[in-house]
Amino acid sequence: MSKNQIASQRLYLQVASQLADLVKDGTVKVGARFAAERDLAADFGVSRSTIREAMIALEVSGLVEIRSGSGIYALEPSRKINSALAIEDLPGPFEVLEARMLIESESANLAAQRISNDELLQLKQLLHSMAKAVEEDNIEEAERIDHAFHLAIIKATRNSALLPIYEWLWEVRELSEVSKRFHLKLRNKGSTPKIEEHEAVCNALMQRDGEQAKKSIQSHLTNVMSRLTDCSLV
Repeated sequence: MSKNQIASQRLYLQVASQLADLVKDGTVKVGARFAAERDLAADFGVSRSTIREAMIALEVSGLVEIRSGSGIYALEPSRKINSALAIEDLPGPFEVLEARMLIESESANLAAQRISNDELLQLKQLLHSMAKAVEEDNIEEAERIDHAFHLAIIKATRNSALLPIYEWLWEVRELSEVSKRFHLKLRNKGSTPKIEEHEAVCNALMQRDGEQAKKSIQSHLTNVMSRLTDCSLV
């Protein structure tokens, strides 16, 4: 891969490429455990979340093995890299959440001014359905309703330019092998959509309190990011 190609990559993919090079040049021996996440973050001058995204990218590629409770181990670098990952050029899960927070917080503020009574009723119904799905441990259905809940708020802004942006950010979860792997790990640890966080957003919108709706969305997505961060790789 040329230097220009590396420079144009997403940051976590740049870090993943450099971590792979450590194995290829023998700095990290095949079968050896990589340094701790915090140490790698300091060495590469990036956040720990970027290191996590990079390691998931390498796991998808078959270049590392993540052993729960033990660490991250280098695999034989001659293994064929997953072709889908090799050409993947999508933002990582933490970037997506950061973008969603920027867009959805202001969207909630605007929606509070424009949302109709019918749309508020729809949000309440979605909240009820989401709670029922969580109670029945139907996480896939709960996540589908979660998407519909957030989408309804975007639609309530009456700004058609926001809709395709939001939809693309959500679709990245299914388009990106790294994002899919991250969210699968989170789901396997028992994480579900948090009803009380969505309820706070809904209540603020029902009161047509834009500032509170904005704060509730920010709090919710901050908590999602924290849960993703706390979803330890090992």
